[in-house]
Amino acid sequence: MSVPASLMLSPSSALSWSGPAPAASVNGNTYSGPIIAAAVGDVSTLAAAGWIAINFANLSTISIGPASGRPPASKGSIYIDQTLNAIIAGDGVCWRNVVSGNPV
Repeated sequence: MSVPASLMLSPSSALSWSGPAPAASVNGNTYSGPIIAAAVGDVSTLAAAGWIAINFANLSTISIGPASGRPPASKGSIYIDQTLNAIIAGDGVCWRNVVSGNPV
């Protein structure tokens, strides 16, 4: 069974982790990895712990173009980078690959 979910990036501080990927448990759900699909009811708790929601609902924050044309990496915004051929998400500080969670 599928339930509504929100994609989230791990906290920025987790980019330099060594060992297991960052993990969190909320309402009996355990999340681990640089990118997670969080149950909607868990999003606010995860966000308070530093996880960043990727905003697909607000299409005005999704843009496309070359790496040289990227806007500021607003928290939760999406950019389709034609130079990297990748979808990236802003964490408020930098752009991160939505598959790996690594900064780009």
